[in-house]
Amino acid sequence: MPSSVLARTVEALVLGKLQPRGRGAARIAFLGGSLTYGHGVTSGEDTWPQQFRRALLEIWGAAELTIHNGACPGLLTHLDARACVG
Repeated sequence: MPSSVLARTVEALVLGKLQPRGRGAARIAFLGGSLTYGHGVTSGEDTWPQQFRRALLEIWGAAELTIHNGACPGLLTHLDARACVG
């Protein structure tokens, strides 16, 4: 996804202009390295994907939202991603 499309999508989510379709569950997956994984935080609830989840729940109200943190600490290149898939 081009970064401009991603930026517009995140902006729409934050401003409440984009809502989940219907009443079904929304699912968002995060990929990345150590920072996305949560390196340096004391609780899994403090990772930025979980903070993002809480922010969206405030915007969407009671909408069901599932976050999957698929980050892999120490990920340096796309080749390293194979070590995280299992």
